[in-house]
Amino acid sequence: MRLSADAGWAGALVAIRPNGTRPPLYCVPAVSGSPYAYNGLVRLLDPQQPVYGFEAPGCDNERTPMTSLPDLASEYIDALRANSDGPYHLLGWSMGGVVALEMARRLVSEGAGVPLVVIVDSVTPQRSELPAEPVLFHSFLYDLVTAGGMDWARVEDVAHGDTAESAFAAVERSGLLPEEIDAEYLLDRYAVYRAHMQAVCEYEGCRYEGGPVVSIRAAESSADAMRWELFAADVEKHVVDGDHHSIWTGTSLVELSRLVGESLDRAGAVTR
Repeated sequence: MRLSADAGWAGALVAIRPNGTRPPLYCVPAVSGSPYAYNGLVRLLDPQQPVYGFEAPGCDNERTPMTSLPDLASEYIDALRANSDGPYHLLGWSMGGVVALEMARRLVSEGAGVPLVVIVDSVTPQRSELPAEPVLFHSFLYDLVTAGGMDWARVEDVAHGDTAESAFAAVERSGLLPEEIDAEYLLDRYAVYRAHMQAVCEYEGCRYEGGPVVSIRAAESSADAMRWELFAADVEKHVVDGDHHSIWTGTSLVELSRLVGESLDRAGAVTR
């Protein structure tokens, strides 16, 4: 393993916990493009477990969001290889799981070591039409509000408008969101969300013949929508109580962290 002298950044790579004696875990962001959703998980992993995350183009940076999932995987692989020679233990939640498996497939084809891929509550890819604009921006708001522990019903009541601009302006006027979240912030984050939704809708998926894949599903999510055995040769399945967002809180997060930690141990991410 080789990490660059600047352990904080290498392109899109962000150090969530840069220190530790174990091989790093690399976390691929969900549709938001932000790596910081994994902060709670990191706090519960072995103190010697370094963790890095990827920041998507357009998320807190001036780059243009990517609408191609293979291009996004390439972006993250470039950042990965600039920072480390491996091995590469990958984890991804939601869309991040799909990207993580595509990354693993490419890395293995290039001769890199990928001892483990952990997929957390990720729907298996299936090419589809991009939803209509009102559906998209309401879905974006739902994810943002739910992840922040806010009351979605109250936000939904005021998010009126035919466009994202008008709906987000209405939400800003309502005063329901923290004062640091205004319509401009919402539009910037929505651009990333929309680009990533397009990327997922246009991606058909490829078969992965590498090492073990651990699929962790929220109990309230559809098992039929997460049949990762159709896309990978070696899949181990687990279920954690909760829904797509609540698995990152409370006792569900504790169980999720335990499963991730045990998977890392079995994959050989042991103290050196």
